[in-house]
Amino acid sequence: MNPIYRGESLRLHSPGLWWDQANYTDMIGQAKYRYFFDDFEALAGLTMVTQVADQGWITTQDTGVTLIGANDDDIGELEAAGMDADNDEFILARDLAFHKMEQERKLWFEARVKKADITDDTAMFVGMAWDAGGNRPVPAGFLIDDTGGIITGATGMSYIGFHVDIAAAATVDFVYGAEGQAAQIAQAGIATMVADTYIKLGFKYDKGKYGADGRVSIWIDGTLKADREITQANIEAATFPEDELLTPTFTMKINGTPDTGGAIDWIACMSELNA
Repeated sequence: MNPIYRGESLRLHSPGLWWDQANYTDMIGQAKYRYFFDDFEALAGLTMVTQVADQGWITTQDTGVTLIGANDDDIGELEAAGMDADNDEFILARDLAFHKMEQERKLWFEARVKKADITDDTAMFVGMAWDAGGNRPVPAGFLIDDTGGIITGATGMSYIGFHVDIAAAATVDFVYGAEGQAAQIAQAGIATMVADTYIKLGFKYDKGKYGADGRVSIWIDGTLKADREITQANIEAATFPEDELLTPTFTMKINGTPDTGGAIDWIACMSELNA
C-alpha cells in the first residue's frame, strides 16, 4: 500500500488535511520532512504482550492485555484484547521521538481508530506524546486510574491529540499539554464516537511562515472541524508543547471489568525539517 495520499479514499489519509505535503522535496530531491506511516499489515498474526518492541513500536500493558495484529480483507489493524480487570491499560508508541512543532514549520497527524463500545468505561488518547523527563514514550498511568483523565502537570510529559475520558466515553476532546503544565482542553466535544466503528482523527500545526499567524486545524473523518480556534497566542503560551519532542501514541484504559477494548487501523505523521 502506498502510504502517501494518492486519490480519494474514505479509509486513508484525508485529502483536505494532507494536500500540502505531496511535494515536500527541494530542487535536488532531498527530503524536507520526516514522515511516518503504519497500517500494521506487517504485524498480522503477532501478539504483543507486556513491554515488547516490534517493528519500531514499544508497547506497555497490564498483565493479560494483548495487542493482536490482524489482516482482514487486506486491511491491517492492531486490536486490544484481555482488558477485563479494573484500570487495565495499554500504551502503543514509537520507540523514538523525532517530531517537533517548531517556528515556521508544519506538522501533520492523523489516525483511524475505534472503541469496542462507548459506555462509560473506556478512556482513550491518540496523537503525539513523549516523556522527555524519562526520554521515553509516555509511561503507564498517563491516563489516570478510574477517570481516564490525562495526568496533570507531570514533569517531562508533552502531548497533543484526541482524548476520551471515562465519564463521557463517546465524546472526543482535542487536548494538549507541555512539560510540567496542566492539560488543556482546546476543543471540547470535537467529535462523537460510535461503538465498534472506525473514526479518522487528525490535525495540522502551522506556526505561520512569512509573518502569518500560527494555528492548529482539526479534522474529523476528513472534514475540517476547527481551523483558527487554537491561535498564535495559544501556541506561544507555556501550556502548548512547542519545540518539544513527540512521537505517535495510542493508549486506552478501562474502569471496572467491562472486558472491552479497541483497535487502530493506521497512523501517520509528518513534520517539516526546513522552513
